[in-house]
Amino acid sequence: YSRYTSIVNDLQSVIRSLIQDKSFMIWINTVRSKISPLNELNENCKEVLTMFYSRGLTIDEIVEISDYANNAVVRSHKSRCIKNLKELVNNY
Repeated sequence: YSRYTSIVNDLQSVIRSLIQDKSFMIWINTVRSKISPLNELNENCKEVLTMFYSRGLTIDEIVEISDYANNAVVRSHKSRCIKNLKELVNNY
């Protein structure tokens, strides 16, 4: 029990140090600000980008499980979504 208490105390000390470190907090705020633009994408963009990048689906698989007409439409939509996301990130 005392070993775990010691580990917890050490972790709490590290966390306190990180919170007091201004450069760390600046980094955290920068990361947060870059994540926020994702929330501004429309649902269709979030869906296609999530399917492709997070779930690792191919363009063909996305066509099969969605309402997209064909591969060209998915590629075009994905390209527009990436362009929109880049603009959002750059303007943030």
